Amino acid sequence: MNMLVISTVFIVLCQTALGLELFQEAKSHSEAEKSCEAKGMVLVLDSNSDMHSAILSLLSSNGLDSTDIWINGHQNCQGNWVDNKNKALGSYQPWANGEPNGSGKCLQLWAGMGHAWDDTPCSVTKPYVCDFVSPFGLHLFREAKSQGDAQATCEANGMTLVIDTNKHTHTAILSLLENNGYGDTDVWINGNQDGSGNWVTSDGDELMCYLPWQDGEPNGSGTCLQLWAAVGHAWDDTPCSDTKPFICGPADFGFKVFGSAKSHSEATSFCESQGMILALDSSPSTHSVILSMLDSHGYGSTDIWINGNQDDNGNWVDSYGDELTCYLPWQSGEPNGSGSCLQLWAGVGHKWDDTPCTVTKPYVCGPTE
Repeated sequence: MNMLVISTVFIVLCQTALGLELFQEAKSHSEAEKSCEAKGMVLVLDSNSDMHSAILSLLSSNGLDSTDIWINGHQNCQGNWVDNKNKALGSYQPWANGEPNGSGKCLQLWAGMGHAWDDTPCSVTKPYVCDFVSPFGLHLFREAKSQGDAQATCEANGMTLVIDTNKHTHTAILSLLENNGYGDTDVWINGNQDGSGNWVTSDGDELMCYLPWQDGEPNGSGTCLQLWAAVGHAWDDTPCSDTKPFICGPADFGFKVFGSAKSHSEATSFCESQGMILALDSSPSTHSVILSMLDSHGYGSTDIWINGNQDDNGNWVDSYGDELTCYLPWQSGEPNGSGSCLQLWAGVGHKWDDTPCTVTKPYVCGPTE
């Protein structure tokens, strides 16, 4: 049977748009996941009230108010509810009363309970909704809010307004906007001007090095940071009270600490096997998050591999081949030629240090485009 696409739609929500795909052919949960992945998408993750409303609007507009629908989520071997990447589901979990009750290990929207969440057998076949993959763990919120309200919404969902730290993050943001029909929409990101006139994040870290301001900006027209659609989503200062959609990102930048000691190349390969890369330490914000994670995981006194090595021309580059510039928290006197791979040196507060690539140590992985 050929798959019938009920709709590829842009649904107006709060006068903005959302791109989702709803598929009618009933499949098991695993088959639905594979079908979405074959299209470069993912079974939709019902991660916040904004997305939940969007899914319900999509179902209603296609006459499926009385139909159960597969969404992203299953119970793993440890009994935890996780997404298709085995990441724990967030704080937003609109289970129907009394659910989950052990009747199944896969997550559906249960029409009989107003499309609240329900656990059900994975082998049952039903329609499903695919979503565009959110690179870097980013989430687009469509409801227009002031920047302060946007940040509060991100925090309520265990996230933060996305910090645009490097060109890879910026590319991921633009991809997310384009895939969801927001290529012509201004959006809030993390950043505001403090009392001293510096541009800082919500945590007070200075924005530096990667600063893709539109020519002539900032021009004093506001003290909050937006991506300005009219100029290709370059940075722009604008009044904080303006309302617009916004993008949240993981407060930990999607970083993960791995304790099994490996050489730099082995660590690189392992990160890649997880669909990640060795973590890029590209700003004061990323550095602060990495150090906090090391402390919380018991690695406050341990050397750690991060992304960076010396190429054949003697330049320090990342795994994309881009030269490491501007934000370079080297320990005083480093690099001193003792090695050609980049570590965080615990003995000096986890500042940067060059060291032999064959030494084995724990490492931090981060998201890739």
